[in-house]
Amino acid sequence: MRKLLASFAIALLAGCSSTAVTADKATAISPERQFAFVQRSSDADAVLVVTRDSGILGSGCYMTFFVDGKPAAQFGSSETARFFLPAGTVVLGVSIEGSGLCALNPARRERDFTLKANDERKFRLFMSSGGDADVLPTTL
Repeated sequence: MRKLLASFAIALLAGCSSTAVTADKATAISPERQFAFVQRSSDADAVLVVTRDSGILGSGCYMTFFVDGKPAAQFGSSETARFFLPAGTVVLGVSIEGSGLCALNPARRERDFTLKANDERKFRLFMSSGGDADVLPTTL
């Protein structure tokens, strides 16, 4: 009986975390929710492909993606977008946005990454079972 209860508890927790989605399986975000780094410019020689995970946890809230502190896009669940940036060190961040329960989430989480010329780097936006949003590189 204990094994059955433990299995049920693990299944519930797994159902609450987000699940990685590949960019080709995700939906492109709508243009009105992509604010910056949309067009390739003369100094933009690296491409970021950013995809938000799927899952029930936080799916009713947008995740705002930041580049060097500037809002770049708002992602819904299982959405993807491309961003054109210059090579060098960049600080990528993510936070949960909205009202009600969405407003109770922790502050923005940020991480720095180095982009090389002619890079195409993939990143995922996800939410842990504890409700923390994060941005990390991925090979998916």
